Amino acid sequence: MSPDPVLLAGNAVKFTEKGYVTIRVSIEDGQVEFRIEDTGIGFSKAAHERLFKPFSQVDSSRSRRFGGTGLGLAISKKLVLSMGGTIGFASKPGNGSQFWFRIPLCAAPGQSARRVRPRSPQTIWIAHPSPRIRECIRTSLEEPGIEFRELKRAELGRQLYQAPASGNILIADTSWMRAEAHQKSGSSTKKPRKPGPHVVLIGSNLDVQERHSGTETTVTWPLNRQALRQAIRPSAPQRQGRGHGHGQLQTPIGLRVLIAEDNRINARLARLLLENLGCESVLAINGKDAVEAFKKQPFDAVLMDCQMPVMDGFSATRKIREWEAQNSKETGRRRRCTIIGMTANALPDERERSLASGMDEHLSKPFDVGTLESLLRKVASTGNDGSSPCGKTPTPSREPLGALSAQIGMEAARHLAKLWLKEAPARHQRLSQALSRGRREEARREVHALRGSSSIFGLTRLVEACAAIEALLRTKKRVPNSLVEQLQTDLKSAVGMMQTKIQS
Repeated sequence: MSPDPVLLAGNAVKFTEKGYVTIRVSIEDGQVEFRIEDTGIGFSKAAHERLFKPFSQVDSSRSRRFGGTGLGLAISKKLVLSMGGTIGFASKPGNGSQFWFRIPLCAAPGQSARRVRPRSPQTIWIAHPSPRIRECIRTSLEEPGIEFRELKRAELGRQLYQAPASGNILIADTSWMRAEAHQKSGSSTKKPRKPGPHVVLIGSNLDVQERHSGTETTVTWPLNRQALRQAIRPSAPQRQGRGHGHGQLQTPIGLRVLIAEDNRINARLARLLLENLGCESVLAINGKDAVEAFKKQPFDAVLMDCQMPVMDGFSATRKIREWEAQNSKETGRRRRCTIIGMTANALPDERERSLASGMDEHLSKPFDVGTLESLLRKVASTGNDGSSPCGKTPTPSREPLGALSAQIGMEAARHLAKLWLKEAPARHQRLSQALSRGRREEARREVHALRGSSSIFGLTRLVEACAAIEALLRTKKRVPNSLVEQLQTDLKSAVGMMQTKIQS
């Protein structure tokens, strides 16, 4: 398969400062057509002739800003023609562009089309200001048994508060929903809220001021068919356990959890584990952002990393507890939120420090999904009483993806491994530079992050080397070259092993 859709979409994003980029795939005259549309700057007729010529660029100022050689479209044209296809475009200055190409593709042998079984009749109400987004929703969700209706901004409240729950799904723009929530909260006559339609929020800013009882799902940009289809699925009383429990039916926990974690790999793992447990999650990348997110919307629990930039987890927890004490009556949040500390340090004094800051529990990374599930189910059933059992750390595995894939599935485990392979060498390089320049605190942050992300794969020797260096940096003792060399050796071995596993 040629890389043209990616290249053309990348160009569209580059030259579109506001508006939308849409990718459409369809069957035309026995060929598959890829069409990329944007609302960007467009280009003049004078640029049409040189568009597919090598080393030719329509807008040199953008090229200086974003880079590029001017070979992309020329290569795309050659690839398409070599596959027996055609490529074209249409554009006007200021009105965006359309690029398309068609290539003859045949169905894979032995593959038959999946039959779509008609579902029970459903009505999907779409409340969004953009015609393009409304069209995207319809084409993504269209199938037998579904009827689509569009709502204007003024009609949203009536549909939200009066429509029956059965057979109705409301897909709404986040800003419209926020305005509706604000208007409803300021109304002097409030009617009792009855169960309404299943609500799906769409947007990039999901801090809705009021959580409606029907709201169960949020979908963020960019929209895609899989995310939308998953979002409209009605909540089932039970779900098939994914990645753990040996296929037993698991009841979704249904909590709303704030994740405070600056390490991208660890944050992604936490979100996957929570998704498998039937929980919603919101991510904050440092303690300050976590405090602000907590003030904006209610959470049932917080997974708080202890070591973060800007503000660490201990300080963030203290600020959250102070805010709870001062604002519980005003906000109506009478129940103390459960805060679970997370750290790569398994030392007893680290747990004591966590509890002293106001956290309710302390988990040592890497923790397994069973431990996390046990804690969250206790929160869901009884609330927080401060007596949760301390989570256990799973035994390191000799198979780097074995234990992890058992919890989140092999595909997700491989994705995290690829992230680690991209980040770990870069962290090691920054660590080495910081050590050579005497920047101990910067070095400590890097080795702590490398230790944390490596621990989830059971890379024991690498984790131990990181821990030894981190301990010396904490105590302001000199880090011997032999230890740095050992870390480099262990990292090289781990990288080789991980590369082999994700390719197998």
